[in-house]
Amino acid sequence: MIGILYFSSTGNSLYIAQKIQDQMGGQIKYIPNYNGNGSEFEKIILVTPIYFYGMPTFVYDIIPRLNKATELIIIQNYGGMVGGADYYIYQYAKENELNIKAVYTIKMPENFTLTFTVPKFYVNRTLKNADKRINNVINSIV
Repeated sequence: MIGILYFSSTGNSLYIAQKIQDQMGGQIKYIPNYNGNGSEFEKIILVTPIYFYGMPTFVYDIIPRLNKATELIIIQNYGGMVGGADYYIYQYAKENELNIKAVYTIKMPENFTLTFTVPKFYVNRTLKNADKRINNVINSIV
């Protein structure tokens, strides 16, 4: 069975996790509430936002806990830039001796809105293309 572990504060990662579940099946687990190590799954798909070219603390904390034998795929979503976060999370998984197979990035609406509001036309355009990008990643995983 596939385990879809995600962290989301704005809904982008949850949206991606639900799309994966719709097409591939599996169980969705919210990382802050998940106390396991993923050993109950054949494959883990970890879905996370990129924050300032890195991951949220919850994601950094769960990676060393994950079962080293379980296949791991990471999907990162971003609003601005990837900034090398895909490289760093791959290296971090390798340092923790995980069975990482791939890291994918998906552009989603901007989620850092403390200093400005994202224009509606930009959000709509980004969301219009999001499903195609998500489906391309899912097809790569299958």
